[in-house]
Amino acid sequence: MEKAWQKCSPIRNRLRVRLSLRLAPLLAAALEISAARADASRERSQLQDPTTAGAWIWTRPDARLLEEARVAQPGLRAAVHVATIERLADGSHVSRRALSPDVVRGPSHEVAVVVRFADSLHADWTPGSEIHVAQAVAPLLSRILEEVDATGVRADEIQLDYDAPVRALASWARVVGALAAGPLRDRDVWITSIPAHVEIPDYGSMFASTGAGHILQIFDTGLACTTENASALASRLAAAGLRFRIGVAGFERTARPGAHECWRMQAASWRALPGYAGVWVFPAERDIRLSLAPFEAP
Repeated sequence: MEKAWQKCSPIRNRLRVRLSLRLAPLLAAALEISAARADASRERSQLQDPTTAGAWIWTRPDARLLEEARVAQPGLRAAVHVATIERLADGSHVSRRALSPDVVRGPSHEVAVVVRFADSLHADWTPGSEIHVAQAVAPLLSRILEEVDATGVRADEIQLDYDAPVRALASWARVVGALAAGPLRDRDVWITSIPAHVEIPDYGSMFASTGAGHILQIFDTGLACTTENASALASRLAAAGLRFRIGVAGFERTARPGAHECWRMQAASWRALPGYAGVWVFPAERDIRLSLAPFEAP
């Protein structure tokens, strides 16, 4: 299926326009989130999700590493980077394919798929731009998931990987809610977050009504690994009241040797927090089981 994935033709402009027109009323309605849905989502976020452990798969070598790790731990999950959505200079949006979702399969042919949103989307955020962004992105996501499903893999979870500017978090939350109610409905939706996001006092209330959990990335964020910083992050995670996972790195940077290992050790204690739902590692061709070990210790 890898070759078939690569041979899929690009999305045509006419198809995109038709999909946008068809989805526009649905997305506009979804952006007006009801109080009932917000209450239901808050109730869900307070439940303890079954915990997940797995690896983000950005390369085929990492896919092979995950297969090797599964010999001892068959329950390890894969989150495969299948596409990146970009904003072009003319204001239009395109998707670029990455790995085929069947590069790694679970025992029941289920995987999580990751759609990365490039930093070029930062230019989209202006007052009242949420409907425009949702209308632009929804047809691309629909097409990506159609192609994922065509491979025979069941994408039961989708992760939206975007380092949203802090100034745009409220707008991004409304778009996530619209997408979760639109092209991503019936799939478990997760977004990535960084420490600067959860530092915002309203972070939890912004995303409580979207139905999405968040994956706090604690590597390459510029935040020093100290007991004080780890304790502060734990407090903010608890205050947000959302279901969360932790994103860690299996590699190290030459400039800060040991920093990523330090964060893995510090973050392992967050398993006791309400809403904790697991951990993902970005292996970069490093031992996956070694990176996940702190989260398995009693």
